[in-house]
Amino acid sequence: MTPQEGRALKILADAGQRGGTVLVLMIAQGFSADLLAGLTRDGLATMSTETVSAGSQTIEATILRITDAGRAALWCH
Repeated sequence: MTPQEGRALKILADAGQRGGTVLVLMIAQGFSADLLAGLTRDGLATMSTETVSAGSQTIEATILRITDAGRAALWCH
């Protein structure tokens, strides 16, 4: 696991109690779409499209969540 992947998983683990984090926020923090897609491809995270409220509007957002395998990889690293 690269340091960047570990940092992404740590953010997702911390966000897990809140239900995940929005993909664009992860990209804004400097993570590449390829890195995040790799975490999902490797079974360390999941991506789902959900309707979320943003003020008085509702939008479709891609939500990232850490998986049990991602937690295990994070703690073994």
